[in-house]
Amino acid sequence: GGELILHARNGKVFAANTNVRSDLRAELKATIAGEIATSAVDSDRETLKGWVTDKNPELVYWRIDDELRLMYKVVQHGNKADGTPVRDWVLVDARNADVMLRIPQIKESLDRRLHNGNNTTTLPGPVVRTEGQAPVADPVVNTNYDHLGTVYDCYS
Repeated sequence: GGELILHARNGKVFAANTNVRSDLRAELKATIAGEIATSAVDSDRETLKGWVTDKNPELVYWRIDDELRLMYKVVQHGNKADGTPVRDWVLVDARNADVMLRIPQIKESLDRRLHNGNNTTTLPGPVVRTEGQAPVADPVVNTNYDHLGTVYDCYS
């Protein structure tokens, strides 16, 4: 088991990397049914109320250290309390229904938008800097932009 990564430019492969190994043994058949895997995901402590678990789990092999494990890949989706969308792959051990790994498919990232109030009562005011934009002429805006990134990093 393993993966093969091809690096291509303009439709032509110029490099390949692999971690394929033929010496890893793995189970050939699942010991539990797919329905048990989806039930395990539904009752997992990381599952929030209102999330939907797809009822068609897929059997996959997943490498953990030097072991190849037969797992059910179950897709779960919904929204967090703040409205952030979630779509996770949840890997369930096909031998014992243990939830082994949750892999988010929607990644959270910074989305900073700084506004200028222009000393008025009308808020939020015009946008003066957004995520990824180069520093602007106003040093206060740039400092606040940087500090928002520091706070994000602290809680990540």
